[in-house]
Amino acid sequence: MSYKSIIFIMLLTAFGCSSTKDYRYEVHLIDGGGTHHLITAGDEYEAEDFVDEYEDSHGTMKILKLKN
Repeated sequence: MSYKSIIFIMLLTAFGCSSTKDYRYEVHLIDGGGTHHLITAGDEYEAEDFVDEYEDSHGTMKILKLKN
């Protein structure tokens, strides 16, 4: 194998290892200073769906994007 092939494989591996799992998305109620943690979502879309579904009954919420 040439060194170019090895570098190419290493680049594919590096890009393949980074994913949305580098972050978690926590949904918090804004009342009380945003300290009331409701859920941790695996991705931003799941967090947004939760907010859309429950904001009327729970109150205003915010989504925090945090590094794992």
